[in-house]
Amino acid sequence: MKNLIISLCLMLGVFVLFSGCERHTQYQIEEAVVEEAYINAFTPEDNLEEAILEAIQQLARFELSRGVDESFLRWASENIAPDFAGVLADGLAQEREWREPFFDLFGQTLHVLWDRYTGVLESDPSIHDTGVQGGATLAFGGDVNLADTWENMLIYHATPGGIDEFICEDLLGLMRDADILMVNNEFTFSDRGTRLPGKMYTFRAATQNVYMLHDMGVDIVSTANNHIYDYGTDAFLDTLDTLAGAGIPQVGAGRDIAEAMQAQYFHAGGMKIAFLAANDVERPWVPEAAEDRPGTLRPFGDADEPNEHLLEAIAIARQNADWVIVYLHWGVQYVTTPQQRQVNLAHELIDAGVDILIGAHPHVLQGIEFYNGQPIIYSLGDFWFNIGWVRTMLLEVELFAPGEYQLRVHPATTAGGRSLILQDERYRNALFRHLEGLSWGIVIEDDGIVTPP
Repeated sequence: MKNLIISLCLMLGVFVLFSGCERHTQYQIEEAVVEEAYINAFTPEDNLEEAILEAIQQLARFELSRGVDESFLRWASENIAPDFAGVLADGLAQEREWREPFFDLFGQTLHVLWDRYTGVLESDPSIHDTGVQGGATLAFGGDVNLADTWENMLIYHATPGGIDEFICEDLLGLMRDADILMVNNEFTFSDRGTRLPGKMYTFRAATQNVYMLHDMGVDIVSTANNHIYDYGTDAFLDTLDTLAGAGIPQVGAGRDIAEAMQAQYFHAGGMKIAFLAANDVERPWVPEAAEDRPGTLRPFGDADEPNEHLLEAIAIARQNADWVIVYLHWGVQYVTTPQQRQVNLAHELIDAGVDILIGAHPHVLQGIEFYNGQPIIYSLGDFWFNIGWVRTMLLEVELFAPGEYQLRVHPATTAGGRSLILQDERYRNALFRHLEGLSWGIVIEDDGIVTPP
């Protein structure tokens, strides 16, 4: 019957013109129009009501129903697919393994659809839409320092050409091409404040340097680190304002504990991704955020147990996102192995709902572990920070669907204020073998793909 209707429609010359759309072939346009005509012909109002009721009944079997009701399903039938409720009901009736039913059926998870339905994309500044569909590419770099009086920036200011002269073309291309790029903002943005007395290293960048993050392709930063408070409260608050003014979301720090706990969410590839951050380094210099005090979120409590505020933030993010990513500033400088307390915490945070855990601070690479199927990258090392030679990497995470991902290591070095991707097979393999030796049974293929044990 369907083929007959389609044939009749084509014989009658069903054509449509779309203004402002990408170029399609005539056949593609005709096919889309005919499919829509078929759906509309067989989904009258009474059938839609029946499909809605059946879909709601089927959803009762799933934990992700999230209050889906007739109003949502009617909205989705008007905005996502004309036969949304019917397709959902028929799909959920199947006996199959779902990654996430809404994603598998419509290419968007319920979290994404719900945000669109409720309109929070326009009203909630913590939710960002990349516009990317069909999977997402995330990239993570380690410590970045834009302080004007520090080694790498002194060379930068003395050299014409911008950041392209300091991060090689291939590496910069990967950074800019990523759908979401995150780095550690290891300094404060301000023209005010006084360096903390007695602190050996303090880093402050002029507020106009924020453009350099845009030049790198940075989409979000962690501000939970041991240098974010180097010039006191005024400079700390200037940093938050500068990033906000530049449209760069930050996580891990805030004017109070609520802001420090606030996740930043991104829609990418049909999924909703939550980012959080926390700092464990130089705690006496960096205040812990409280109800009436600015500061950072901390990963540990008074002892070595997980911080209750971090656990609460993870729980909230878990309820509202398909992926939860936590970026921690922790560990011991220039030590290539994490402390046992870090390993214990990483496992506890994954048990609490974290999907991917990223670490930084030691200035060197540390190993990769898979715990209950979830990756822990204990330290990414410096990315663009010092002028001394160190191994580093850009970590790429491909998100294919909820729960499905792939890690890839892009090996690099940083020296003399320049970060360069390794192209020579000998040097690439040397870094891969070095990282494998620090890790928990992983294998890194020639193309950088990380295989779990």
